[in-house]
Amino acid sequence: MSARGIVKECTVCGTSFKTKTNTSGVWETRCDTCHSARKTKHSVQKLNRQVQSNMMSLESRTKTMEEKFANIELVIEVAARDIVTDAITKALEEIKASTLEEAKQIIEAHVEEQTEKWQMQLLKMNNRIRALTKELGLDD
Repeated sequence: MSARGIVKECTVCGTSFKTKTNTSGVWETRCDTCHSARKTKHSVQKLNRQVQSNMMSLESRTKTMEEKFANIELVIEVAARDIVTDAITKALEEIKASTLEEAKQIIEAHVEEQTEKWQMQLLKMNNRIRALTKELGLDD
């Protein structure tokens, strides 16, 4: 035995190895290579569990987001339809108002024109009646 440790046989690979200290010889059962391989294996397993947990968390969050936004197309479609309907209604009201105003102006112009024609005809008829009254000697 040396001052550095005890020579033991590795329980995994069966090779001889020297423990780090005399006191660690009680609990050391694996050589450095097997000990490092086991630590690496445990670290990889721990990381895999963490990655799997993170993936499950991401999947859960993704599912939640999908559920939240499942109807987004419908919401957008309804909102767009409302905007378009409002715009069309407003445009139709403006067209109706301008059309009514235009029709009113056309009718007023026609009535004014007819009124002037009738006044002219009445004036001519009145003048004709006066002339006939004079001719017949019926004027007072």
